[in-house]
Amino acid sequence: MNFVVQQTEDFADWRKGLKDLRAATAIRRRLERAQAGNLGDVKTVGEGMAQLAADSGLGRENLYNALKPGAKPRFDTILRVCHALGVHLEPRPIQPVA
Repeated sequence: MNFVVQQTEDFADWRKGLKDLRAATAIRRRLERAQAGNLGDVKTVGEGMAQLAADSGLGRENLYNALKPGAKPRFDTILRVCHALGVHLEPRPIQPVA
């Protein structure tokens, strides 16, 4: 399966201006592989992510970024995801207050 890779004028100008030959070559090769149908490592995360994104009002990419390992999402993002899941957060002290 082949794909058509469309480049914006800004992207094409940026590529032409690259001074790092190694980076330019890597980008060119990656675009060639994408056109040939090799999109690299693509993993499905399940049908529920699209629905969760819609229910939370977040874009799918924003949701993926917020939930990936090592992410530090904003608290309002966490609240939106919790609300979409029907989860209620209740703050409690870690140690009982004396």
